[in-house]
Amino acid sequence: MDIISIIFFGTSRFSISALRMLANSPSCEVLCAITQPDKPAGRNRRLTPPPVKQEADALGIPLLQPLSLKQEHAVRADLSPYLEKVDLFVVAAYGKIMPPWILSIPPRGTLNIHPSLLPEYRGPSPIQAAILDGAESTGVSIMLLDEEMDHGPILAQERIALTGNETTPNLSQRLAEIGAQLLIKTIPDYCAGNIAPKEQEHARATFTKLIRKEDGKILWETHTADRIYRMWRAFQPWPEIFTTALSAHSPSKRIRVTITACKPASPLNIPLPPGEIAITPAKTILAGCANKTLLEITELQREGKKPMPSSEFIKGFSLKKFQ
Repeated sequence: MDIISIIFFGTSRFSISALRMLANSPSCEVLCAITQPDKPAGRNRRLTPPPVKQEADALGIPLLQPLSLKQEHAVRADLSPYLEKVDLFVVAAYGKIMPPWILSIPPRGTLNIHPSLLPEYRGPSPIQAAILDGAESTGVSIMLLDEEMDHGPILAQERIALTGNETTPNLSQRLAEIGAQLLIKTIPDYCAGNIAPKEQEHARATFTKLIRKEDGKILWETHTADRIYRMWRAFQPWPEIFTTALSAHSPSKRIRVTITACKPASPLNIPLPPGEIAITPAKTILAGCANKTLLEITELQREGKKPMPSSEFIKGFSLKKFQ
């Protein structure tokens, strides 16, 4: 079988497993990798390379970082050394929409690793959405990209069961590894003509949204303890979940806190109203939530401070309630 020549598009940590497995596959050759430009990160806003850049450098793969794929002339010029040889484009969490002129280049099309069982959870946040929904399973799809978002035909899928305790980082890593393995199995069969792309059932499509900072705000009157626990798992490492804490000694004193560890708790004989708190013998915080449910909080973080156990937090702040 001829070696399949690939140009890889990826940016985030999710992309690394696929790039690494493609680079090590005897049936594939990665001609170059394309990733987003370095961006400021951290408190010091230091210019930081994306994970794919670091991985490509480690693997000795040529790297391109175009400012925008919309700049067709400039990007095509950068790609020109590879275009006569390339068979296939592969996309894994590149983070930008692929314009039509890009999709028209590779003779065998553009494959994408999408971390859901399409047509479920199309869009930018499929992993977070599955956790927020309390889904019992999710998976990975290898699909052919077309000009609509996550709309193209499916080549392969793999389903996994969920325990109900996954966080976005650990589920993302698990799906990245499964997706990379499925990709490596799929590419040779697809290029040999042994896989017929299957159109999605578009009527069943569900869509996810771009996550925003305000999505992490806890609404004690509305959110149950289970919902808050799912938010806590889904919104790691960003935007996390947060609330306002009121002081018992000074009603006008309010601080913003991030809840960094929590879980649903068994109900008390006397339910706590939403936002009201009780302190357990172990010095953890119980907070009342919607539908008479309880959330046990074991770690919190004040703005500008490090996370601390609830026992230390209540020593330094006379907590009355959450709002």
